[in-house]
Amino acid sequence: MAKSEIVEKLEALLDGRPEWTETEVVYLFVQTRKLLDHAKLETQQDSPHLRFYCDWTVHISKDRIDPITLEVVKKMGEDIEKQIKNPFMYLGKEAINFTYFRSLHHELIKLLTAEGINTESIEDEKSWVQILITLVKILENQPLNIAKRHGLNVASVVFLPAAANCVIMRVDFHEPVVGNDGTSYSYYTLKNAY
Repeated sequence: MAKSEIVEKLEALLDGRPEWTETEVVYLFVQTRKLLDHAKLETQQDSPHLRFYCDWTVHISKDRIDPITLEVVKKMGEDIEKQIKNPFMYLGKEAINFTYFRSLHHELIKLLTAEGINTESIEDEKSWVQILITLVKILENQPLNIAKRHGLNVASVVFLPAAANCVIMRVDFHEPVVGNDGTSYSYYTLKNAY
């Protein structure tokens, strides 16, 4: 599909969108992924979270791990391990970023703006939260599985079913992480409400 057609479709989708259904959110990420494929290499490299979520949205489980996914998960995993080992000294910023979708939001706006697409409807906090609530429901029980051969301690990442406007993310480890209290943790859970 030509880049101009993708831009037109995204412009039509984002034109004053008051609510976001599952179909529309999936469509947003599918078309955005196509736009990323047309983008220059540096744009793709500057959008790791966006590419990651575009890919994850369309898989019932994601086992094929590309370098971009590895980098996103590596940073999050290292951050989680620091938090487990130093819970009073370190806040898991990457894990929070992951579940709050902060980098995703920034990268999506940056890409669409660069293509001349009006992003007002996704910059609006209420609209963005609706997209996130729907995205979390799309990703529920669609695990991201990372084989040990990739060299990361993160074995899987999954969003679990939660109450409306909430998210529960569980990260399982290949090898337990020992906290500063001597306890071995085989997984990490982060909960958030929007």
